[in-house]
Amino acid sequence: MRLLRASLKNYRVHRQLSVEFDRSSTLVGGPNESGKSTLQRALELVLTRPATSTALDLEGLRTWDADASAAPTVAI
Repeated sequence: MRLLRASLKNYRVHRQLSVEFDRSSTLVGGPNESGKSTLQRALELVLTRPATSTALDLEGLRTWDADASAAPTVAI
């Protein structure tokens, strides 16, 4: 499997983020607290989330200032 792009919406520090990955390699860099680890954790979640997990498991991942109806989403 090769990841070509990812998009996050209302996921922790990222209100909306779209990333395209290079076909050979991608380096994610930036200052502290810019969301690098959040992107990595989002990719882990979408690739390894147990089928038995519930929507309540995702509640803590919503962007802090988003309203309750803004569900966090991660797409690859």
